[in-house]
Amino acid sequence: MRFAVKNKFNLKIIIILLAIYARVNSGFRTDDSLHVNGNNHEDYVFITESLPEDNNLLPTISNGHIGFTVLSDSVYMNGLYNGLKGLSHRARIPNEMNINIASPSITNKTFTFNAKSGTFQIDMIGPDYSIVHRIYAHRFYNRAIINQVYIYRLNYEGDITVDVNRNTGNSSEDITFDHKNVIKVNNQSVTAACGLTNEVEDPEYQVNLQQVCVLWNRVPEQLTLKKGMQVMSFKFVMTVDGVLSVAKQEMTDVLTVSNSELFKKHVAEWDEFWNDFEIKVSGNRILSRAIYASIFYLVSSLPSNQTNIPTNEFYGLSPTGLGRGGKISEDYEGHNFWDTEIWMHPPILLMNPTWSKALLNYRFRKLEAAKRNSVISGFDGARFPWESAFTGLEVTQPCCPEVARNQIHVTADISFAIRNHFAATNDMQWLRREGCPLAIEIANFWKSRVVYNKSTHFYDIRDVMGPDEDHELVSNNVYTNVVAGYALYFADFASCLCFPSINTILSWKEIAKRIKLLYNSTYNYHPQYEDYQQGTIIKQADTVLLGYPLLYNMSDAVKRNDLLIYENVTRQTGPAMTWQIHAISHIELNEIEKADVFFRKSYQNYIRPPFNVWNEVIQGEKGATNFITGSGGFLQTVLNGYAGIKMFIDRLEIRNPRLPFMTDKLSISAIKYMGSSLEINIGKNDTHIRCLRSNEDVTLQIIYPNGTAALIAKDLKYNVNSETVVIKRMNSAFGHCKIPDDIIGVSD
Repeated sequence: MRFAVKNKFNLKIIIILLAIYARVNSGFRTDDSLHVNGNNHEDYVFITESLPEDNNLLPTISNGHIGFTVLSDSVYMNGLYNGLKGLSHRARIPNEMNINIASPSITNKTFTFNAKSGTFQIDMIGPDYSIVHRIYAHRFYNRAIINQVYIYRLNYEGDITVDVNRNTGNSSEDITFDHKNVIKVNNQSVTAACGLTNEVEDPEYQVNLQQVCVLWNRVPEQLTLKKGMQVMSFKFVMTVDGVLSVAKQEMTDVLTVSNSELFKKHVAEWDEFWNDFEIKVSGNRILSRAIYASIFYLVSSLPSNQTNIPTNEFYGLSPTGLGRGGKISEDYEGHNFWDTEIWMHPPILLMNPTWSKALLNYRFRKLEAAKRNSVISGFDGARFPWESAFTGLEVTQPCCPEVARNQIHVTADISFAIRNHFAATNDMQWLRREGCPLAIEIANFWKSRVVYNKSTHFYDIRDVMGPDEDHELVSNNVYTNVVAGYALYFADFASCLCFPSINTILSWKEIAKRIKLLYNSTYNYHPQYEDYQQGTIIKQADTVLLGYPLLYNMSDAVKRNDLLIYENVTRQTGPAMTWQIHAISHIELNEIEKADVFFRKSYQNYIRPPFNVWNEVIQGEKGATNFITGSGGFLQTVLNGYAGIKMFIDRLEIRNPRLPFMTDKLSISAIKYMGSSLEINIGKNDTHIRCLRSNEDVTLQIIYPNGTAALIAKDLKYNVNSETVVIKRMNSAFGHCKIPDDIIGVSD
């Protein structure tokens, strides 16, 4: 903060100003005030004296139930959609708490986003008084958006009055609200309004319109610090829920607690998360700040672990998070894509398997709709839509029927996430209840979707669009074929675990083994699809996904050739995830300099200042903002690339952990595996794993390349220096069930 000291200021006032500045930037706490900016050197704090011209680059703040972009007139609620079929989109709720504090006496302003506490704060200072305005979506009272305003006296002894402007924007085009009622809550005047969405998504699967209720306390036009008072605090609250009584109870509880206690409860929830999972790097502040922002923007859209009132059913993750998506054709309308399972799920699984389960539970709840999608398409089993929202039916926009029709790999991607969740947890109850029903129906779809080719004696998957969306109606896209083969293999394995007394007669694994896998022996690489010509430009990572995340078993030479061939033809304007995958693969090949180049390219070109908001496209282009798909891929590069974490059904591998570019230490605390928590510390001369919390019911062992093994116990350290170690259970939970071969394209 820069002070404009004028001649009329005396020394006493300057000292007071400096004291206030020191207080609010040091985390000073009193009963009436709690400022969380932290020191300027903290990498999770983002401070600016001017806001970006593009409001989309302001931070998005959410708590898993509601979300919003700060200083915007729109709020969104988990699971609340409006619009018929392809016009379905997240319903916009006017932001009754979009307020601005104004005063002509203010001479300096700073704007601070704190990723560790999930807050946005405006600090204002003038010759006579200072103002702190804090905005956040409460993590414990998760139906509430909070504005806290503090006015501090500096010099002037009389009443100090500031103006309050409230901008809720236009009425919602998605929700028709009933008339507003003013009620008393905790002796305060509170306005309540309930409304219904205007359209159902599908009349067969959504009988009723959705209700939403909004409550907010009175926001006066002016705030006054009375003569004789040194500080005054104000609290403005908006609560949102589908049930009026829930929103009212939340408002009652929030208004009952003091300002300081309210904020402490919010920070405590974020502290619990950061104490349980954090990635720290030293030596590269740009990277460190990118990591903190990426974790926050991803995690803030996930449900709170502890809440004042039980959370509602979770409706998954959209590419731009919970706080965006209220307009058709913007920010992906709040829909779920393959982004969830392939780009966001892997780091979330390592952070907290409970969140992983919530993401997959959304797919389980939509299983019947997916089965209907498959029947409509003329196939068996369950076919999940390319875009999914409230009902689980296809909601891709009318503009793009070819995408909805052909980009079917999403169904196998969901099975891949189920497989990884089970691999990390061995949760048999979950597998029997949700995992197996999903895996089996997905496999039934692929069994009916493949076509036996009498000429080649392989199964073809024809007329698809792979991850490279520049090419539609191709046959035997290698990514689609391999991930579909994995889905068939996993269903065979999972059904053995779930129904051990029943012999499988569905031949899933036999089909998987003989799905066509394209391979060019002359150039020793995988053509992306039938008749692919080298040099053909592609949009984004496709074939190279075989190396990671699919971890398909192939030689280093083939993996390297896949990378080299497709690196030269990938559009430079493609999404960040392409370069993240290339970075991970080059790390696997021990090509660290190349990996570093692609890694820096994957985030420095896509993160926008001043609040490190992810954008879908590179600098100079305009795309979807708060792009948490990019956050997820970026975190995978750190976790699964540099830290070397690789998930297999029967083990966790830590492959040759390395330091990212310009860093001297990388610490990840803590990876969740089989109910235990593992810390990975990577240094220039010392790399080790430490067990922070062990699962008493599952004994883990670490196995070194020379075959020696040791039991993993709490607080013990295990050295991992430039080698691959395996972590696995002492006793297998699989019984007689054989781990999938995962071999695609093998003839008799």
